[in-house]
Amino acid sequence: MRRSVVRLLSTRRHWSSIEVKDEVKQGLKRNAVVALESTIITHGLPWPENLKTAQSVEEIIRAKGIVPATIAILDGKLKVGLTNEELVRVAQAKKAKKTSTQNLAAVIVESRLDSEIIGGTTVAGTLLACRIVGIDIFATGGIGGVHAGGEHTMDISADLIELGRSSGIAVVCAGCKSILDIERTLQVLETQGVAVMGYQTNELPTFYSTSKQLKPPIFAKDANFVAQWLDTSQQLNLPGGALIAVPHNDDSIEIAVQQAKEEAKAITGPEATPFMLQRIAQITNNKSIQANVALIQRNATVAADIALAKQPVQIVVFGVAALDHHHYHDNKVVVTSGGVARNIAEAAGRAGANVTLVSAIRKGDISHFDCSFCQYVQDETDMPNYQAHYDAFGSVTKESFFDGTQTYNDSLLKAVRTCIHKDRSKKLIILDADLPEPAFDAIEKYLLELPHTTLWLEPTTPTKASRLCRFLPYASLATPNSVELEAMAQTLGIQSDCIEQLAYTIATKTRTTLVVTRGHEGILVATPGNQIKTLHTTPIPLSFPNTTLGAGDTFVGVTAAAWIRLFRMDSSRLVDALSLGMKAAALTVQSPVSVHPSITPEWLDNTY
Repeated sequence: MRRSVVRLLSTRRHWSSIEVKDEVKQGLKRNAVVALESTIITHGLPWPENLKTAQSVEEIIRAKGIVPATIAILDGKLKVGLTNEELVRVAQAKKAKKTSTQNLAAVIVESRLDSEIIGGTTVAGTLLACRIVGIDIFATGGIGGVHAGGEHTMDISADLIELGRSSGIAVVCAGCKSILDIERTLQVLETQGVAVMGYQTNELPTFYSTSKQLKPPIFAKDANFVAQWLDTSQQLNLPGGALIAVPHNDDSIEIAVQQAKEEAKAITGPEATPFMLQRIAQITNNKSIQANVALIQRNATVAADIALAKQPVQIVVFGVAALDHHHYHDNKVVVTSGGVARNIAEAAGRAGANVTLVSAIRKGDISHFDCSFCQYVQDETDMPNYQAHYDAFGSVTKESFFDGTQTYNDSLLKAVRTCIHKDRSKKLIILDADLPEPAFDAIEKYLLELPHTTLWLEPTTPTKASRLCRFLPYASLATPNSVELEAMAQTLGIQSDCIEQLAYTIATKTRTTLVVTRGHEGILVATPGNQIKTLHTTPIPLSFPNTTLGAGDTFVGVTAAAWIRLFRMDSSRLVDALSLGMKAAALTVQSPVSVHPSITPEWLDNTY
C-alpha cells in the first residue's frame, strides 16, 4: 500500500469529510483497489444504463480478485467505495453536481445541508480522492483536455492538472476525447510530467478511434509493464501520474463526433462535453451509448489486470511433510524434517518468497519442523517417514519410505479443504503427487473457480507421476525427472525412445512447459511449440552422507522464488530462474540436510 489509510483518516477532521468503505480498506492493505469515477453515472449515461454499467464495471473488477472503489459525494462525505444502495442513489440523483477539484469542498458542504445533492466526481475529483487514501489505479472512460481554441480561452480541463499532481497513479482510459485539441493536450500533459502510454498500441487512442498521425510517447506492451512503471515511479517519487490509453475503434461514431464538435463551437465550459455526448447519441441512434459502455468495461478490465500484476504472488505448496530418519553406522539416528512439499516450501521461503505449506503435521512432531511457514497442524495422525541407512563412507545401503496411514490421508484432505478459500489473491500453487485422490478432487474444483492461479506440478515418484496428468490442462509448469516423464507419457498414450521428443510432444499437446531434471546432465526445458533447451550443470562432489536427498526439491523451491521475486513471473525469464534453482540444488547436494541453510534472499540476489 502506498500510504496508510488508517494513518491518513485517523483524525476526526478527516473522518468528518471522508468515508472509506470497509471492503476498500481491506483491499488497500494488499494494494488491490481500482478507483472508479461517478460523473459517468450522474452525467454520462442515462438511467437505467448508468446503474447497469456501474454495477457491471464493479463486477468485472471483483471477478479478478481486485476491489472496486466507486467515488462520489453523498450525505456530506466524499465516499470511497459505495454500497449497491448508494450506487442506485447516485444513478437516480435529481440534484447531481459535476464535481471537480475546485468545487469538491463546496459540494460536500452543500450535500450536508441537502441530502438530495449528490456529487459525481470527475477524473480530477476522483484523482484527488485517490491521492488522499492511497489508491494508485483508476479506470474511467476518457479524460478531459485542452478544448478547441484553448490557446485563447485557456479552457483546459482540471483533469490534466490533477494528473500532474498525482504521483505514482495510473489512469486507465480510452485516451483524450477526439472533440478536444489532442496535440495541445499532449503538450500540457508533457509539461505536467505525466507519462502517456499507448496500451498495446503505437497509435494514440482518442476515445472512439486512434490517431494515425500521433503516437503515444510510451508503448505499454502489457499489464506487467504498467505495474513495473508504477513500482518504479513510486520508488523515484516522480511528480506526475500516468495516462494509460486503451484503443477502442469505431469509425462510424467518430463521424458523429466530428459533426457534434462542429455544432458545439459556440458552447464553452463544463456544458460543452455533456452537449456533445447527447448530440453524438442522437446522431448515432444511441449506438454511442453502447460503445461508451463497452470501452468503460474494457478499461476496467485492463485496470484490474494492472492491479493484479502488482500483487505479490504467494506460493502455496500442497503436499506431504515427513520425518527423515538417518541411521549411521555408529548406531546414531538423526531425525530431520522432510517431505517433498515441505522441502520445496522451505527452499522457497529461505529464498525470500511468501510461502504457505498446506500439509498435516502431528503436534508431537512439530519440534522437528522448525521452518517459519504457515502449516496446518493436526493431532492424532501418523507422520510419513523416510528411513535411510548409511555405511562408514556415507553411502546409502538401505532406504524406505512410509506413506502414512488412512488417518494421515484424512488429515491431509482436511488441511487442503481448510486452506482452500476464495480470497482470489494471486497464487503460484505447487502440487506434489503424494496427496490422496480426494484432495486432488478438492484442488481441481478450486482451480476451476480461480482461473488466474498459476499451477506447477511436481511428480514425486514414477508410480505417482501419472496421477498428476489430470492437472495438465490447468498447469503452466511441470518438473518431472526422466523416469517420471516416461510414466506421464505412458498415461497420455505418447511413445518415443527419445526423452527430448517425449518432452516436446507432451508440452505441445498439453500446452504445459516441461522442465525435465536429469541429474548431473542438467535439465531440459520444453515449451509448447518451441525447440528444446538444455541447461547444463557442473558435476558436484557429494557431501557426507552421500545423498542427493532434497536437491530436486530445493531446485523447485528456489526456482519458484526467483521467478516471482526477480522476474515477476515473466515466462521469457523462466530459464534465468531455472539457472538459479540449479545453483541452489548444487548447494544442497553438498549439505547433509534437505535444504542448504546458506540459501537466503541475499544469496539469491547476489547470485543473480
